[in-house]
Amino acid sequence: MNKWLIILLLLFTNQIFGQNKCIGDTITLWVDSNATWTYKWFVEPNIEFFGQSSPSIKIDSLPQELLVWIEVENNNGCVGEAIITLVAEDCGWSIYFATALVPDGVNKTWFPKYHNVVIRKLFIFDRWGQMQWSWVGEEFKGINDKGNQLDGVFTFLCIYSPQGKKVEYQQIGKIVIIR
Repeated sequence: MNKWLIILLLLFTNQIFGQNKCIGDTITLWVDSNATWTYKWFVEPNIEFFGQSSPSIKIDSLPQELLVWIEVENNNGCVGEAIITLVAEDCGWSIYFATALVPDGVNKTWFPKYHNVVIRKLFIFDRWGQMQWSWVGEEFKGINDKGNQLDGVFTFLCIYSPQGKKVEYQQIGKIVIIR
């Protein structure tokens, strides 16, 4: 059983350490998986992962400090657990853009996740370059400015600045809307 715990800890630490992780970053934590094993995640302060049963979890916006506990039970009833505290750096600012939106499912809205950033402008264009949506204070819900539901692959353009800075950056990317 001790060997199993070491394997769990190595999988955690290989994902996190050796890379600078900033407040607001997105990370995925996982353990070695087997179809007959069961998993229980407990992540504080992210209560939504309490008791989640999967070999991996995705943290969309990493807080400064995160306590992660995973319990794994194999088909013989042997239980292993690992506890680790993740500490993220305050890298000044960060921004992340999800690549999919499921308005009728789990991801009902889309908007950049950020830390110490000011969003200046945000647009969504169709494949012909026609603007479909422009940000005016609310998250994107998969509906264009005319009120029509959108479906498929679109391009976004975001203009943003780090908090307190006059410099502006542009991010162009794709977003898939799945209905």
